[in-house]
Amino acid sequence: MHDASLTLKQLFYLGLDDNETMVDKGECSAANILQFALEKKLALQPGDRDMVIMQHEIEFEKANKQYKATSTLLLNGDDDKNTAMAKTVGLPLGIAARLILNGTINLKGLRIPIAKEIYEPVLDELKLYQIEFTERIEQIS
Repeated sequence: MHDASLTLKQLFYLGLDDNETMVDKGECSAANILQFALEKKLALQPGDRDMVIMQHEIEFEKANKQYKATSTLLLNGDDDKNTAMAKTVGLPLGIAARLILNGTINLKGLRIPIAKEIYEPVLDELKLYQIEFTERIEQIS
């Protein structure tokens, strides 16, 4: 199927062409409308479980050889309330907040989690919740 045709089919499935999905919240962005449609059409039902899959692939050269590093996270939700999405969003934030409050993280100001002082203790604690990446490096040439 052509990409544009598939995209239109998916947007129609979400209800973006019907009167029910349209939301009258005053001024709102296209992202707000899409969020509303997704929440309505794709809401988890009792007994449903979600899954989070994240994969990073990085190719690099070392000693004149090409390598590919693959880092993968796969997490299943427990049920429609204790979701994988909630765990992967809420737990890192909660862990980081506690680490700041107890003095483990001493950095000041607004930070993104690219400092080892932030990400190492957070990732270590996430392992206690079975949230961790598996990594593989392979030579590709």
